[in-house]
Amino acid sequence: MMQPNKNKTPTYGFNGHCAGGFTKKMRCMSLPGLILTLLLSLSLGCTAIMPEIEQTPTSEADAQTSIKAALIDAVGTDAAAISVLAEDGVVTLGGFVESEEVREAVLKAARSSRATATIVDEMKTQ
Repeated sequence: MMQPNKNKTPTYGFNGHCAGGFTKKMRCMSLPGLILTLLLSLSLGCTAIMPEIEQTPTSEADAQTSIKAALIDAVGTDAAAISVLAEDGVVTLGGFVESEEVREAVLKAARSSRATATIVDEMKTQ
């Protein structure tokens, strides 16, 4: 039979008894205390195991987006095969193009985009 909590410690459970029939030796924890303990342990544990995620600087992300949009406008679905990587003011175009004409169209579109970066051509013709 469960014993009532006679030392007036906050309890959770039914009718003032500790859930699970704890005795005086094992005190009950209040529900808010239990929730606080769980949240604190989860937040500390998550920060310890979550690696830092390196983010692309805004200017580089803007350059990549601007050039990729210009490529889509210039060559349509063929732009999906072209990678655009911006780093330290240099944009590298990689991947595969169907012909030299498509390569020239891609380079022209990249240079005419609003990104002010040096364009490096590493594309290969299929």
